[in-house]
Amino acid sequence: MALSNWDTCAWTESGEPVNGVFTSAAGVSVAIYKNWLSILDKAAWRPGCAYRAPVVMHVHAGDIGYMDVSITAVRGPQSGIYAAVWSGYDDTFRGMIGIGVYGYAERDSDEPIILRRGEDYIPPPWLGVLPSSIEWLKTEAFGIAPDRRGGAFPGDRGPAPVRLLAAMPQEVLRFNQGDQYITEHYGDETPVTAVGAPERPILERMFTKPDEADK
Repeated sequence: MALSNWDTCAWTESGEPVNGVFTSAAGVSVAIYKNWLSILDKAAWRPGCAYRAPVVMHVHAGDIGYMDVSITAVRGPQSGIYAAVWSGYDDTFRGMIGIGVYGYAERDSDEPIILRRGEDYIPPPWLGVLPSSIEWLKTEAFGIAPDRRGGAFPGDRGPAPVRLLAAMPQEVLRFNQGDQYITEHYGDETPVTAVGAPERPILERMFTKPDEADK
C-alpha cells in the first residue's frame, strides 16, 4: 500500500493536531494526500471530471483561491508538500498548516532491488516526519523571516501562514497515512507519536518477521 510510505503532521489555528484535512464553511475540504493536496467539493464535482468524486483538483505547489478557501503550498525536504490552508479573517479565521512527506530514508542507489527466491525484502529505515522538516516549515517554507513572525506582524494580525505557524504546539504529532487508512476502515484509532519518535507503519510490521519487528 503506497500510502504507508507517507507521513503527515498538521495543526489548526488554535494549535490542535488534526488528521491533515481542513473543511471550510462552504463545505470544501483540503486533504494532505501523500505529498500533494486533494481538493474535495461534492457540490462542484460532475461526471467526466478528471478525478474520482468528490475530488475536483490536486495541488502540488502554488498560491490558490477556491471558493472560500485560500492555499499556499511549496515543495520541501523529504520530497514533501508544505502547506497553509485557511478561510475567513479576524474572528472568522480558521485554518490548518501541515506537511506530507516521504517517511523512509532515501536509498543510496537508483538500481532496482532484485530478490532471489527465499530472500526477504528489508525496507530502508523508517524516519517519519523529521524534526529538521518541522524546522524548515518554520523558517523557510513561506519565506517569512523570524522578525516578521514577531512584533511587526503579530500572530493574530499577520499573514495567514504566520498566524498558523505561531499556533504550533510544543509537541508536534505525526501519523502515517497508510495507518490512518487501515485504522479508519477497521474502526480503530490511528497510531500517533511525536515528531522524532516515529513508529514503523502497520503494513511494514505486518510483513516483517516477529524477531525483526522488535528491533
